[in-house]
Amino acid sequence: MPIPLALGAAGALAVLSLASRRRGSRGADAHLDLAYLAEGEGDLAEHYPQTAAGRLEPGRGEDVFWAGRGYRKIGYIGPTDGTMVPIDARYADPISGNIFYPEKLSALVAAVQAGDQPVVDVGYAELMLLSQQHVTESVEYSDERPWEAADVGDLYADVRDGNHRTMAALISGAPFTWVRMSASTKQDLVHIPKGREAYTKRLYAAIRRAQREAGVPVFQRPRRRRKSQRLIEAEAQYDRLMRRERELYRALLRDLEDMGDGRDFSMAERLERAQTFLRSRLRRAHEQGDEALIERYHAHPLREQKAQVAKQREQAFSRRWDLRRDAGLDPRTGMVKS
Repeated sequence: MPIPLALGAAGALAVLSLASRRRGSRGADAHLDLAYLAEGEGDLAEHYPQTAAGRLEPGRGEDVFWAGRGYRKIGYIGPTDGTMVPIDARYADPISGNIFYPEKLSALVAAVQAGDQPVVDVGYAELMLLSQQHVTESVEYSDERPWEAADVGDLYADVRDGNHRTMAALISGAPFTWVRMSASTKQDLVHIPKGREAYTKRLYAAIRRAQREAGVPVFQRPRRRRKSQRLIEAEAQYDRLMRRERELYRALLRDLEDMGDGRDFSMAERLERAQTFLRSRLRRAHEQGDEALIERYHAHPLREQKAQVAKQREQAFSRRWDLRRDAGLDPRTGMVKS
């Protein structure tokens, strides 16, 4: 992403330094590392015209969720369906690669600190429980405040969208900020991944506990309906093919390690999202005319297996969709239609 000329040299360096940070290099209270970016002057009307004009209002099924201290507040417009989650200042963290623009951040922070009580649309985040791996990596790499053993198991957010809006509350002194849970987080809470039952149960409880303490709508899994044996088998087949496809992507990435998409990610992180990294790397290869790498990928014996499994998985998806629909369930989620 190009760096705006208006940032100047100092601003450009700030943006670059943040964009290149490894996930493991961050630790607790990430907003404290960003506070210096909000010390400049920014025009709220330029960066948030609807907010500055006071035109942002909640629509049907939405509300304003406030964060701040005293008159220094910021309101986040979000849904009332239980997907709005308060995140403690210690555990809100921009995902690796997120870019911050000083003038944009400072404009919003200045409005909060002036008592204007701006209202913005909420961003979203992947929600998880802080792990021992977070602690280990932050102790090894962090130059600021590493996580501690006592942090393990607490509700943590990787902010994927709305960096400036999400962090503005914390930089302005709020004890927590608001995020909307991502679609993938919601999916995992509703369709619990195999082998992650215990972890997902703890995450579900942590999210609901935080929501109850904040006095907001609590996330509730949709009601389930008894499924036919045909549907149970169709869902099991689809899940098997999904796992097999992921295994093949990971095997390809291991054999073609240099097709990873950037040195800022460890092999473990690339394997976690192998399909994304492979597709991104192939796209860049096409853009750069790297025919040797493209031919190497297409000649790999696992590529044809992957294509066959992908076709079978698409067929299984269609069969599962039809059986869910015929059973009166939401074809996307397998739950009772609300």
